[in-house]
Amino acid sequence: FPSHDSTASDMIRGRGAWWDKEGVAIHLGNRVIYGGKTYSPAQVPSDSIYEAAKHLAFDTDAPISNKQAHDFMTLMEMLAWSNPMHAKLAAGWCVVSHIGGVLHWRPHIWVIGARGSGKTYVMSNVINPILGKNRLFVQSASTEAGIRQRLGKDSLPVLFDEAEGEDAIAQARIQNVLQLIRQSSYRDWE
Repeated sequence: FPSHDSTASDMIRGRGAWWDKEGVAIHLGNRVIYGGKTYSPAQVPSDSIYEAAKHLAFDTDAPISNKQAHDFMTLMEMLAWSNPMHAKLAAGWCVVSHIGGVLHWRPHIWVIGARGSGKTYVMSNVINPILGKNRLFVQSASTEAGIRQRLGKDSLPVLFDEAEGEDAIAQARIQNVLQLIRQSSYRDWE
């Protein structure tokens, strides 16, 4: 999710991937990779303002190999999805979730299933480790306002575990979170 509102504060950029005048900027908190060079957040040659923040782990020198990508896809296909295509969709989301801020349309996934079907296993043992610490993890009692506040200006993936609406209050809270998801899906650049 981006913590995007359409005000003048759009010039302030938190951690994550962003479009800027020279192309993609990868803001890692303590440094920004932009135009093939690395800058401190205060030194980025841009009209945007990159805020210094807690460092994100990111190694541009060690991308995953084709074999590792194949092994990850094989693992996803081994899980008990109701439709085999869901393995590809979930894997695709894992790949693009860190660059959501550069996409015109940011995809979202919602892993659903009956109690005991393995949702928490998939989230805890597959998706969460793939994303690493460069994400926001929230749980069932989280609200739209709480998620927005914790993200600040960051453009990071969000994992929401145990998002179930057991009563009217929980259902309303989930609807507000879904509204935030809808709002964060599309990004229009001038």
